[in-house]
Amino acid sequence: MYEEKAKIVSLCIANNNDYEVTVNKLKVSYQQVCSWGRKYTANGYEVAIIVREL
Repeated sequence: MYEEKAKIVSLCIANNNDYEVTVNKLKVSYQQVCSWGRKYTANGYEVAIIVREL
């Protein structure tokens, strides 16, 4: 999951935080991409891609 999340955040950044492009390209949840994008903007890359242990 860590690698997938890193790929999604990186693609979003590369597309100037255009969440819609990322969602359509990778077929992921818009809400999840927005959440990770906001975390990146507020706290940096490492915080955005942290995977919580269940």
